Amino acid sequence: MTRFLFIRHGQSLANSKGVYAGQVDYPLTELGRAQARAAARYIKENYKLAAVIASDLSRARDTGLEVARACSVPLKENRAFRELDVGKWAGLEYDVARERYADNFKIWLEDIGNYRAPEGESTREVYERVKKALTALAEEYPDSTVAVACHATPVIVFQALCMGYGPDRIRELTWAPNASVTVGDYEDGRFTKVEFGINSYLDGEYFIPAESF
Repeated sequence: MTRFLFIRHGQSLANSKGVYAGQVDYPLTELGRAQARAAARYIKENYKLAAVIASDLSRARDTGLEVARACSVPLKENRAFRELDVGKWAGLEYDVARERYADNFKIWLEDIGNYRAPEGESTREVYERVKKALTALAEEYPDSTVAVACHATPVIVFQALCMGYGPDRIRELTWAPNASVTVGDYEDGRFTKVEFGINSYLDGEYFIPAESF
């Protein structure tokens, strides 16, 4: 069995501005770095890691680095855990995207499994790339615990996999807050749920509500 800890990156500059980031490389804010350190402390105290795998985008990579340093394990970058490419939505405030791309936004809200960002990628593509990457990691790290530092969409895809849901049922799940930890297991080709959205260590000034991107 391989246990996966999916860590959503700490607050990014895009989160603080209320804009869609997608695959644009927005950095962590100072709050985001503090959140990442809090997550790292929690993981160090509760798990023994074999490795940290991170999206190559700096907000996730830097979150992963905090965990890797705290737990004294290597960090490896993997583009499979990048955020959904939101195409023309990137850099737009949420309400602006909703108004400018109303028809596309309607699909995002009502049929997320078939959603494709304008000039971006589909939710289904993220689902497939994350699933493929996790299967490979399970083969590389059997009987181990591996942390994956990434983004909101890969985290919710992982939740869907653990629930046995296809990408069409992602909307039934809850977006994970920044710097939260979602835990699931993989064994014999099957993902199972352990615990979603752990963030008790983000009390007070470290906590901000969940956002979709």
